[in-house]
Amino acid sequence: MVDESNVNMRRVIRIGEKSVGITLPREWLNTLKMSVGTLVKISLLGNSIVISPLESKEISEKEINIKVDEYPSPEMLSKILIASYLEGLDKVNATGDRIIIRRAFNEIFSKLPGIVLLESGERSEFRITVDENIMGISSIIKTLISSSLMMFDLLEKYFTTGERSFLDQLLVLDDDLDRLHFMGIRLVKKSGLINIAEATDLLIMIKSLEHVGDSLDRTARFLLRTSLNEECMKISLEIFRRVREYYNKTLEAYVSKNVISALDLLNKRAPLMDELISDIMKTRCSNELSGVLHEALNITAIAAEIAELSTSAVIREKIQSYATTSK
Repeated sequence: MVDESNVNMRRVIRIGEKSVGITLPREWLNTLKMSVGTLVKISLLGNSIVISPLESKEISEKEINIKVDEYPSPEMLSKILIASYLEGLDKVNATGDRIIIRRAFNEIFSKLPGIVLLESGERSEFRITVDENIMGISSIIKTLISSSLMMFDLLEKYFTTGERSFLDQLLVLDDDLDRLHFMGIRLVKKSGLINIAEATDLLIMIKSLEHVGDSLDRTARFLLRTSLNEECMKISLEIFRRVREYYNKTLEAYVSKNVISALDLLNKRAPLMDELISDIMKTRCSNELSGVLHEALNITAIAAEIAELSTSAVIREKIQSYATTSK
């Protein structure tokens, strides 16, 4: 039986635009040795919501030990470190060639927020000091979205002015986007409070935004190696304005969970790609803009994947709603 003295009535309250919450009696926190910032596990058990503090073993550091001679190049070791970061590890203990270890660290330290290298005796320790409570997954996705749109802005400014400094700024912004992408994937994988379907969608969304950034990065690098005439610059501007418009609409459908808009955008993907190819082939710039066209088509395809995420999320909500009302 439930001890009635430990039963408390609380009202669900709104927190922000899309979140809700409940307050807890302070004396309960003291009893459970919890405080503000304590990580808890929330479970749906029948018609009840169960909130319980994570046990110490559940929040203990995750670490692995590796021997550098198994990964005999800085490039191989750096990829192991990136994978460890993404899988939510807190520490990687490495033994072996210090030169390889330091070179691997130099390759990744600017990409992975919060990673540091500590050396003691024969062992080197890669410690990851990311505070997952500082920035939530939704905040990271919003920042990735705004960063990718800023990259489009810089690309359009280049096509309008011919000033190459805008391309340099775009490349710097893509580095920031890469760091956020790594942190976002780490956060999703470390969070045990998200259902598998939602976690999968979040990972796809984060990777999609990163792939858009990569396409714009490759476009900028191509343009820095190429000198386009005025006609080709104007055509490129028009191409990326149309791609950006499509991309922006898929983002709006994702954020607003507008399944009708998402379905409409999915239907428009193939015609848009055909139009982009046809329009360039009609000009005298088809050879010069082959690289630009490839990336424009790639971004269009990625944007369509984002639209697919919108439909999946809405379908899941409808399934959950039906399951609740049919009980």
